[in-house]
Amino acid sequence: EVEEAKQPKRKNTKKQEQTVPVLPEREAKGSYDVIPEGMKVLSEGMANVLYDASKQTQVFYNPAMETNRDISIAMVHVFIQILEQEANSKQSKIAKKYRNLPQDAMGDENRKGIRILEALSATGLRSIRYARELPPQAVHSIVANDLDEAAVAAIDRNVQFNFLSTKLAKASDDQIAAAPVIPNHANANQCMHEATDSRFHVVDIDPYGTPSIFLDAAVQSVTEGGLLCITATDMPVLCGKYNETCFAKYGATSLNGGNCHEMALRVLLGCIERHATQYKRTVVPLVSLSVDYYVRIFVRVYTSPAEVKKSASKMGYLLHCSSCTSHEVVPMMQTIETKTKKGGTSVKYKLGHIPMASACKQCQSGRIQVAGPCWIDPLFDDDVLKQLMDHLSQNQGSYNSYSRLFGLLTAMANELRDVPFLYSVSRLCKVLHVDCPSLGSVKAAIINGGYQVSGSHTDPIAIKTNAPNEFIWDIFRAWEKEHPIKKPKQPTAATRILAVEPK
Repeated sequence: EVEEAKQPKRKNTKKQEQTVPVLPEREAKGSYDVIPEGMKVLSEGMANVLYDASKQTQVFYNPAMETNRDISIAMVHVFIQILEQEANSKQSKIAKKYRNLPQDAMGDENRKGIRILEALSATGLRSIRYARELPPQAVHSIVANDLDEAAVAAIDRNVQFNFLSTKLAKASDDQIAAAPVIPNHANANQCMHEATDSRFHVVDIDPYGTPSIFLDAAVQSVTEGGLLCITATDMPVLCGKYNETCFAKYGATSLNGGNCHEMALRVLLGCIERHATQYKRTVVPLVSLSVDYYVRIFVRVYTSPAEVKKSASKMGYLLHCSSCTSHEVVPMMQTIETKTKKGGTSVKYKLGHIPMASACKQCQSGRIQVAGPCWIDPLFDDDVLKQLMDHLSQNQGSYNSYSRLFGLLTAMANELRDVPFLYSVSRLCKVLHVDCPSLGSVKAAIINGGYQVSGSHTDPIAIKTNAPNEFIWDIFRAWEKEHPIKKPKQPTAATRILAVEPK
């Protein structure tokens, strides 16, 4: 019997189909002009943008980023509320100034409020939503900038289509018109550097990839107490998969593992802070979110040489055992405050301390990884987060991603603010080769031990706690005694941890 010769596999010469973005078909909420022939309308929120129906694959629209745009609109709403509150309590110079801007180029004396820059605007969708959905009396103008000529042409077309050009955005007798959107063709950094004499109240940077090349200009272009909105989508870099690139772009190394998404937030925040301190400025995080394949950060920027001195105490390193995942946070600097004889406060600074032990205290492994420096202060402000959630609750119909956003913010609101980084229960169990106890039972054990515990919005099955590593492992030692495993003959991280009796 003759064996049949194997036929070589034929190469698939058929051209692979290009992935076409799924464009949501929604009823338009905002008014718009006549639709040009051959064009279709894409609606999101109160904005309507045009696209060529015959070139749908070329549409620069990412439905997954609608959550990003929704949280941005809501956050600027809250920022305006904060400015109003500060103005009424005489707490902020910016709050007074944003009401009293000089008469703008349109000659409309009713055009007061904050100035917004979207540095990388693409189609202008986000800027149009800012104009349509923010209170018109609180917004002076929105600059929609892009370097690409075709993008600027699209922005201009969409601005005209939504009646938001400077010629059309006039105040009527009975109400103030929506803020005008001003298309701008320039390099984003150039646009921001040129604004240092007339800074923006809100600067929004949402790049494709890393925002690191824009941060230096951004921290200079935002006004005193202004809002900086930053997105980063290069998560493999920020999550520690390519640490050589992470250090080159962000000046820090990250950690690939259970803490990677929170680490991404803290590395980016630390990078923004370092850029700000060069100009005697400092940042205050309002909300920091990890969503899907990106992180989104909202910070206020202040000029304060005194606070800049404290910057190093807000930064630190993560010491992580790669064998058992135990970790410890070490600040770069510590502040010591003492009362003076005259009733004032004297602040002194000293370097942080890293234990010189060459092995992990829990499993005696010598594989201790060091990641950072990164931000180790809180990632969000409780009061601002509450205001943001209240705004979303009162305006559910305005945000298509309301349910998801509110769930993320609820998880964040329940997080321990002063505890950087988390423990993955499944990873701890994997180290010991035991079945996982319920998350509730682990939390109950921590609370019964007198410590605090919470979940994390970056990982729904992880815990954040101020309990020390020793106590965490005691819980799992006790769990293993109730659910014993067959001990390996060779010494491992599991055998060394389980050799210690739980206290």
